[in-house]
Amino acid sequence: MIVKTKLLQDYLHKKGITREDLIEDFEVCSNEVDKLINGARVCKKTTRAFIEFVGVDEAQDMIDWQALACVNPLACEADEIYSVDCKE
Repeated sequence: MIVKTKLLQDYLHKKGITREDLIEDFEVCSNEVDKLINGARVCKKTTRAFIEFVGVDEAQDMIDWQALACVNPLACEADEIYSVDCKE
């Protein structure tokens, strides 16, 4: 996962969350948190911890879907891409 750094930094500042808070809560090494804060790709464990920490509604807006070359599966625009007609 890659995040939009400006949105993440604004969120952290607004909530008074520090880098050290993320390291402690995510239970990952400081390098992973630094990568997250700086907009670099992070591992699956950090991704899960991030989404659980901020919540899926906040996370989906902060994830840089374009940098990941994919569509946000929770966005309305994704409905056409991911919709499948199911027959019972």
